[in-house]
Amino acid sequence: VWVRLENDWFEVDLGPDTVFCEDTDYSLSAGDWSDATYLWEDGSTEAVRTLEEAGTYWVEAARGVCIDVDTLILALRRNPSLELFTEDQSHCLGDTVVLDFKTFYADFFRWEDGSEEVERSVTSSGNYKIQAGNACAT
Repeated sequence: VWVRLENDWFEVDLGPDTVFCEDTDYSLSAGDWSDATYLWEDGSTEAVRTLEEAGTYWVEAARGVCIDVDTLILALRRNPSLELFTEDQSHCLGDTVVLDFKTFYADFFRWEDGSEEVERSVTSSGNYKIQAGNACAT
């Protein structure tokens, strides 16, 4: 019986499950061994893939008789958005106007004066601005 142990130990590591931002690409690398072959879940065989969608991705890498597999779950983080419920309007002096909004996919929101109230009561003329954001965009 002839036994040969390979000296070159290797491990495929796609990294931890992660989240990527909408409107961006995510690059996955299975390694940089020149003598390895790669097989991804979609049948592609390159060492690096550029992804545009959320999903579960796996790769099998082989170097000689050694094989390793890794899987990564990629989740999508949407950009934040705002929907204002108050339109441009005119009122009489002394009236109070309530400005309110709804956010989608936002971790924070802030009016131009720094307040973070969902409804804002205003009694003077002007332009009022609000920002919403998350780790991907503001």
